[in-house]
Amino acid sequence: MNKLFRTIFIIAIFCISACSGKYNAADNGFDTICLIYTDVFNDPAHEKKSVIEKHVLVSELVEAHVRDVDAITAFTAVASADPSQKYDLFKQAAEYSLKRNWDCEIMNI
Repeated sequence: MNKLFRTIFIIAIFCISACSGKYNAADNGFDTICLIYTDVFNDPAHEKKSVIEKHVLVSELVEAHVRDVDAITAFTAVASADPSQKYDLFKQAAEYSLKRNWDCEIMNI
């Protein structure tokens, strides 16, 4: 069991490290969150996961990679919103913070 745990841990660290550079290259936290959603929801490795499991993974990646206070605040605030309103609220927060149009259709699921 210890060997299995170590193997899973090493793979998880490798995956987080591999994604880290890509997420750090985004212009802002809102774009980083969009990129995280894109990766999780389009990666064939996650296709058998439920939507809830994918959202948990997104939350873990956001926590690990996003340092933009406005983006984290918006992400956290809309988490408890009505599911049909989450994307619009996050989009509004992004546009207010960035002072420009912003869109990430993959989040509108």
